[in-house]
Amino acid sequence: MWIAVDLALPNAGEDDTVQASDNLWKAVGTVAVADIVMSLDNVVAVAAVADGNWLLLGLGLAISIPLIVAGSSLVMAVLDRVPLLVWAGAALLGWVAGEMMVSDAGIADWIGGAAGAEHWARPAAAACAILVVGISWSVGTIRKRRAASEI
Repeated sequence: MWIAVDLALPNAGEDDTVQASDNLWKAVGTVAVADIVMSLDNVVAVAAVADGNWLLLGLGLAISIPLIVAGSSLVMAVLDRVPLLVWAGAALLGWVAGEMMVSDAGIADWIGGAAGAEHWARPAAAACAILVVGISWSVGTIRKRRAASEI
């Protein structure tokens, strides 16, 4: 859920900076650590969507890792041109997080079992909650910037 909220917030990820390296091996190490962290995040996401299906997990990783490595520049260019896709991605992540919560045995016992339409209503509510938080935060940020510029 937090990843989806962070994606929906304005300026998500823009404050992240990486120190320039004067040594080739330090630069290689930085790239290697970043790749490992992104790969672990990718494995968790693909495993959640695969929902225990080993074939889907293997295919998902085989397809997604080359896409992440080779397609990140293309994806960023598209997201810069069509910001609505960022919101759609945040809502999708909220939906998947809600689905994971409904499917988790420990949480399902706590919130009560869901069947039929109620089962789909909870992930939809999670997706909507992500959008509401992101839009509310964006409106607040815009108001603060306007107030600061009027001073």
